[in-house]
Amino acid sequence: MKQILCLAGLAGFAFAVGPVYAQPVNRLDNASFESEMINGLPDDWELFCPVAGDGGELSRAGRAAFATDESVYHGGSRAVRISSDKPTRCAVLQRSIPCQAGEKWKFSVWMKGSGLGVGGDAGAIARVSFLNPADPSRNAALTQRSASVRSESADFDWTRLETAGEVPADATVAQVELFLWKGKGTVWFDDASLEFAAPASSRAPDRAGKLRSRNANNRLTGQPRSGERVIFMGDSITEGWNLRAAFPDQDFVNRGIGGQLTWQMVSRFPQDVLSHKPDAVVILAGTNDIGGAMPPEIIVSNIRSMVEAAKDAGARVVVCSILPVTDALATPASPQLVRTAKRPPGVIREVNALLRIMAEDEKVSFVDLHQALADEHGALPATLTVDGLHLNPDGYAVISPIVLKAIQSGRKS
Repeated sequence: MKQILCLAGLAGFAFAVGPVYAQPVNRLDNASFESEMINGLPDDWELFCPVAGDGGELSRAGRAAFATDESVYHGGSRAVRISSDKPTRCAVLQRSIPCQAGEKWKFSVWMKGSGLGVGGDAGAIARVSFLNPADPSRNAALTQRSASVRSESADFDWTRLETAGEVPADATVAQVELFLWKGKGTVWFDDASLEFAAPASSRAPDRAGKLRSRNANNRLTGQPRSGERVIFMGDSITEGWNLRAAFPDQDFVNRGIGGQLTWQMVSRFPQDVLSHKPDAVVILAGTNDIGGAMPPEIIVSNIRSMVEAAKDAGARVVVCSILPVTDALATPASPQLVRTAKRPPGVIREVNALLRIMAEDEKVSFVDLHQALADEHGALPATLTVDGLHLNPDGYAVISPIVLKAIQSGRKS
């Protein structure tokens, strides 16, 4: 039996009409989970196990299992399934969905449950959150404007849950989280939708950042090489690396994008890296995945995908370890600078050990920047960082010659 459950008074919900607004469009990619699996997760979705509030105990305890289910689904031929035999708090998430303050939005998802916890906060939850990546100081207030729908019983057939609202001021992106929340059992999600009454000029989502470097890529295509072309792929640590200052007179290209996860880098790797036929590729990635509680195996698998693609294109590859972090700059007034809460040193070491093994298996260079930077306690020295996570010029001065040596050591004589 299929039911309709309305949780936000949707009878009065209507999008603006007229020439200024386009028809509402579902901005979720792979909303029905019909696309192929990538590294054990549905394409365009990622694992999300937040650690806030309990130090990550619930997120790690259950080690929830994720799969696309081809035997239980609402529409199409697949649904996403999350299950755990212990209480856990894990989700599949789609982030960086573009939105504008004041837009009307409507979210819906079909949910089915079996053996879920009930009472208190336990059960299954679908949540829409709003953020401002360019100004993280606003995110605490924005997350208070999140909206969610939840299961109301332990066992239930496919039920449609809905909620709606208006994008809060200062928000620039939304994200959708489909949770097994503080409980155990199995939940299926299918046919999700996040619609906005969007201005007609709105562009399609670009969650992987494929358009970010489009103009720079076009310029680079027409430029003559001034030597070996080396492309640096990564997140904000790479983006903040002044390659011209660190490597003068070298044809080194920066393709770091702040805040990115490894799956996004895999997605944009062909146009941001391979299209330029690099002689070598430097990959420094993974700290944001750890911050999002991505399993180490998935992080390494994504980086391996880039390594293999670069090798197939004939490029040498340098894989860098994930950098250490520190809480030394945190104060009562700046608790967000407690970096080890989301990036536990033990997890960083675990991922780095797996990266080393992967690099050896792929016969590419591995550079242990963690060891080069860490103090006697395994932390990033406060003198080398601006915020406990990102390097300052002195920090980049430590790693630049190490990476250059690795690049040069693989050159053919």
